[in-house]
Amino acid sequence: MKILTIILILLSFNLKADDNLFGKTILCKAIEPAFGDIIGKKAKIQAYEFLNNSKINVYFYSSDEDKIKLANDTFKRDYFYETDLSRIIVYHKIGTREIIDRETLEVRWYSESNEAVQFKGGDCEVISSENLQTEMRITINDIVKQIKDKNKI
Repeated sequence: MKILTIILILLSFNLKADDNLFGKTILCKAIEPAFGDIIGKKAKIQAYEFLNNSKINVYFYSSDEDKIKLANDTFKRDYFYETDLSRIIVYHKIGTREIIDRETLEVRWYSESNEAVQFKGGDCEVISSENLQTEMRITINDIVKQIKDKNKI
């Protein structure tokens, strides 16, 4: 009887991660070479703002326009996410998704024919959604300063 009780208790625990990430944002930043460093370096900044149990806003910095843009509006689509114990899966369109490692915050892009690391583990941090625009602007300024500081002339 004790074994049966223990098994029932173990089965009643929720082994799924907390799906409700509302109010949290993952902000990722990196310096990337533009066109294989032929043109120069540029800021690569992206943010994932979790709205409710499945919807997400994806923001990105357009260095060409020096603007923070909402990918949902720019690409005219809704983004959705789901979680498990170790990952957050962001769905774009059929066949493409980004997978965020919950421990390292590494972001990987997957399509039917390609896989690429978007941001390495140390490139991302969790911030409060209410500070998103301010944090993105500070991040842009920091990356521009990092690029300029390495210049010798």
